[in-house]
Amino acid sequence: MNTSHLQAAVEVARVGSFTRAAESLGLTQAAVSQHVAALERRLGAPLFDRAKRRIVPSAAGLAFLDRAQRALAELEDGTVAVESLLRGEGGTLRVASLQSVAGRLLPRVALAFRQLHPRVDLKIREGEDDDVACWLSEGTADVGFVEGAVADLDADVTPLFTEDFQLVVHPAHPLARRCRISLREIAEEPFAYSGDAHCSTIQTRAFAALGIDPPVAVRSSNLTTTGGFVQAGVAVALVPRLCVPLLSAVVAIDVSEPRLQRTIGIATPRKRYRTPSVVAFIDVVKRTVPEFVKR
Repeated sequence: MNTSHLQAAVEVARVGSFTRAAESLGLTQAAVSQHVAALERRLGAPLFDRAKRRIVPSAAGLAFLDRAQRALAELEDGTVAVESLLRGEGGTLRVASLQSVAGRLLPRVALAFRQLHPRVDLKIREGEDDDVACWLSEGTADVGFVEGAVADLDADVTPLFTEDFQLVVHPAHPLARRCRISLREIAEEPFAYSGDAHCSTIQTRAFAALGIDPPVAVRSSNLTTTGGFVQAGVAVALVPRLCVPLLSAVVAIDVSEPRLQRTIGIATPRKRYRTPSVVAFIDVVKRTVPEFVKR
């Protein structure tokens, strides 16, 4: 339905006169009459009756005009919401993230972002690389943190930082006093494979390149589970440096020969409109990362 027709009818009902409605809307009386007549033709019933020289809603008008007024109010609210969104002052920003990034980097980013855009509702969803890619592709996330290059993801990925993997062990483990270790030295250690498929692939390829097939104690995509096995002394694990502070009661050891690394990037779908809040969020991330990496 034409909103101009709805506005004319609602205003006639409010002031009880076509003339006063025209004055209120800044239209001619003829234009208001035409709008109302067009709406009545659309509905198939008259919206107004004359009673003592005053225009009052008919039975059809009583059934329709209150709802029309609410519909116009909703449209106005929607218009204001979009205007706020386009100014970067409101709306919802949906961020998909890897667990380690969500636990370490995102709190700092969120703090800086909320100071600049306090009315934007920030929603964070955690998952593995494939989950983040799926949420971005299906439109349930506006921006996502990913590891390396994600297959079948039609998105622009901006690298943010590269980090090493470290070996984490129980404090009483014989290796706990070491500062650095090679993969060959842990070839016989029971392993907890940690992180998502990308992290596991990095580890598996590194071992395979050296002809090593370490015994596997557990495979888990959940960092808490991996940490639990290490904390219990059941296994050792290779985890990205970013993840180590999320694990309590473990000792971290640098790994060499070879160094294992991953790159964290921020991704946005190529064919989707970037709202000002998305652009602002990415800018905050880029400004936060250098100081975060130093720490």
